[in-house]
Amino acid sequence: MKVTVVKKELQRVLDVVASTAGDTDELLLEASSGYLIAKVRIVKDGVYLSAMTDVADIDQDGAFLVNANKFYEVLKTFSGDSVALSAKEAKLTAKSEKTRVSFNGKVPDPDSYPSFPSIDESAMYPVDGKTFRGMIEKTVFAVPAANDRVFINGLFLEKDGTSAARAVATDGYRLACIEGPIELKDSLFISKAGVREVQRLLKKAEGTVMIGADKTYFVLRDGNIKVVVSLIHADFVDYKKAVPGESVNHRVLVMSREALMAMLRRAMIILENRNSMVTLEMNPQGLTISSLSNIGDETEEFEAEYSGESLKIKVNSSYLTEAVRAIEGEKVRLEFKDEASAIVVKPADTTGYFSLIMPVMN
Repeated sequence: MKVTVVKKELQRVLDVVASTAGDTDELLLEASSGYLIAKVRIVKDGVYLSAMTDVADIDQDGAFLVNANKFYEVLKTFSGDSVALSAKEAKLTAKSEKTRVSFNGKVPDPDSYPSFPSIDESAMYPVDGKTFRGMIEKTVFAVPAANDRVFINGLFLEKDGTSAARAVATDGYRLACIEGPIELKDSLFISKAGVREVQRLLKKAEGTVMIGADKTYFVLRDGNIKVVVSLIHADFVDYKKAVPGESVNHRVLVMSREALMAMLRRAMIILENRNSMVTLEMNPQGLTISSLSNIGDETEEFEAEYSGESLKIKVNSSYLTEAVRAIEGEKVRLEFKDEASAIVVKPADTTGYFSLIMPVMN
């Protein structure tokens, strides 16, 4: 393999496929038919990343396997406008201006190197990238950090009719759900690691992206960049049983989202860890938030719209902050049934999104 590639373009490709690679993950570079293709298979997560560029002069086709993490970190330090790559025997040499670095690696054996999963391109279909990204961003915070309960350990994309879908996530203590105008051919249950890579690609996507799935994998493609992630083969928990009915809104608080976020930030400064509890007291005069720790104590009042009987509860400060942060619009609406029931967090002026948080009993 012998290739000269625009440094900025190579960096763009590596940012996609190698920036989250582990210490032992391998980068496959393939030069063929005028394209330089970079692929990384993150084995432990069931994630496959691929990107290609035609901004390269290919003198000799070929392929080479090299440590993804080290190659990526070294290439980030290169100066100059172009990088020359050449593979010979068990070494890949990268040159840029006066810098020359050789990496140990190998030419892949086509018979033994595992092929990347492929999805029938004709079965893929377009969705709006911004809408899809927003649905993930508003729910991914509720995906468990680490959990052996497979039926919640990911993001559930639920087909809802012909032109709408729901994204749902829960860790057992909170739940986030949003509806969006995304057309899915089938419901999908994507692993947490897969969601992370999908979200990362969508942050850079503009306009329409292509998605598709089979029984094993979900695929997202944006131009010449493709993410293939494993699906979870289990039924997502029956989240609808946790969604409260109309009886939850016996007590309703409506206030400025920005003001509530600021109050929570100040309360959390006093707390010794981000998962400590804050106390919410609500009455017709508004909201009082207080926090207490070995560092000190903090109490703050804010005038807000409140209807229903007065209520005092404790709630995980981080959980409430993340739920409020996901809200769009100037005002946030919190609904309560009693001190033992889930708190419903939603936008004050729109429908289609809500999250639930379990309070802590006094």
